[in-house]
Amino acid sequence: MKPSDIAILCRQNERCKAVADVLGSLGIPAAMPRNGLLDTPEAVLAFAALRYLVDPADSLAAAELAHFNEGNDDWFSVWLTEGADAVKAQTASVLAIDEQRANLAHLTPAEALETAIAAARIDQLVHRWDRAGERLANLDALRKVALLYEDACRATRGAATAAGLVAYLSKGLEDGGERPAFEGDDAVRVLTYHRAKGLEWPVVVLLDLQDGAKRSPFGVHSESPAEGLDPWNPLAGRWIRFWPWPYGDQEKDVHLDATASASPQAQARAEAELAELVRLLYVGMSRARDYLVFATRPSASSAWIDILTRTDGSPVLTLPTTDGENQVKVGGDTFTMLVQSAGASPAISAEDKASTVAWFAPLPLSGEQPKYPPARLSPSVASQESAANASQEADIPIEIGQRLPISGNPDMRVLGEAVHGFLAADHINRPNQECEAMAKEALDRWSVGGALLPASLIEASKRLDRFIVDRWPGAKQHRELPVFSRIGDQRASGRVDLLLETVEGFVIIDHKTFPGAHDTWCEKASEYAPQLALYSQMITQATGRPVLQSFIHMPIVGVLIDIGLKPPCAVQAGQA
Repeated sequence: MKPSDIAILCRQNERCKAVADVLGSLGIPAAMPRNGLLDTPEAVLAFAALRYLVDPADSLAAAELAHFNEGNDDWFSVWLTEGADAVKAQTASVLAIDEQRANLAHLTPAEALETAIAAARIDQLVHRWDRAGERLANLDALRKVALLYEDACRATRGAATAAGLVAYLSKGLEDGGERPAFEGDDAVRVLTYHRAKGLEWPVVVLLDLQDGAKRSPFGVHSESPAEGLDPWNPLAGRWIRFWPWPYGDQEKDVHLDATASASPQAQARAEAELAELVRLLYVGMSRARDYLVFATRPSASSAWIDILTRTDGSPVLTLPTTDGENQVKVGGDTFTMLVQSAGASPAISAEDKASTVAWFAPLPLSGEQPKYPPARLSPSVASQESAANASQEADIPIEIGQRLPISGNPDMRVLGEAVHGFLAADHINRPNQECEAMAKEALDRWSVGGALLPASLIEASKRLDRFIVDRWPGAKQHRELPVFSRIGDQRASGRVDLLLETVEGFVIIDHKTFPGAHDTWCEKASEYAPQLALYSQMITQATGRPVLQSFIHMPIVGVLIDIGLKPPCAVQAGQA
């Protein structure tokens, strides 16, 4: 039998949380959502890593990282005698986070949290703690909070930053954040009777049997018509009845309790409550496949069980109190019920304790730190070292038109967004009038209508189409094509501006609105060689077909540059 074969049923969610907390304190994982996510050690450590990544001057975050760092037990005395810098120098997680800070500006809040967790090796650290599966689930819940923060910023059109995520978490989540239910085989299921409907376990433990009917008409209750539910008019005759209790904590001897309890409404409420409790008890007792456990106290009544009565008022089931096997008659059947008094939990001897398994090597305290590539790889920010087969030089530029005139000093990044959007949407057979309207709309949307004329934008698109038709007749065009791939232990994703599919293979064209002089074209194009090389690798891996050529298209200056191992750069006029 595994812990997951056991289910503990409670009347209220608060009781479920209390049971789960007690089980957790005994080292027994419980599959029950609980509050206090940000109070768990793993979340405290992850939050400290994020805060230190965002702000190296956060001394509290550095102290928390040092406190959790293995082999760093004397960190506090070192801090007091030698200062914070000495502690940071001997804390491996602090040094690893320092190395990642240069990339912070390029990370989303969720990526920043992931970077902080990976740099501090928190996932690996909690594997050496107790209840590793539950702690890893808590870290995943914290990652989900970061994604929810990004969604909230997107909905309010606000900026989502790593510093903003720190401020968001610092304000605290409702009830400290919800800890997820760990659904592993080594976790006992804890849930309410209502949630147990339709489920089954080998062993079911019934709690709260001492809680009978309240028999009080006060509070909020729903009432249904005596004739039953009308499916065509389901709200007909249904009421939400609220009787407030005006005397606070004083529940008896105020006359109102007796007179209200004798009212017809109170009698109807009591009958409905008893019927509901009988149905709920049936749900709980029928969830067990093999063994059913009634958890009661000898000194307490089983008020809930006592609700089950025959027509003459005699009890249907009376729980025995004598330890050992007891024969219990219910109706015409006899059942064997084993009564066992639960005393104090026995102490665990040293031989019975599970041995600690270190799944990962401890962090080195000094010397060279291990280097790991990022989990996610973006082609647009790929470095020369990370791109496979990246070329060092670009081919001879192919001029396909004249330089487009630009007015003023626009933000080239914003202008590039407008140009990219138009090139992605335009096609060679679009009517001129429609092209002009779309080009103007694209420029105005990005507030660069005064920098580039719509006619120039249309010319950039048409001359690229003519070049493609002349060089690769019949090629199928895929614009703004999303690509995803796994390269080793990394996941790569990106978007190809233009992918041409020919009979022999593929051709990649990437748009860059670079306005520089002609003697800088090749050098600029070479900077994007790693990006195009990674695109090429991803496409070949996904399709099994080769990428024949990769081009950088510079629509402002009217050239295409083939990224490949070719002689030094020169300028070639005309089309190939």
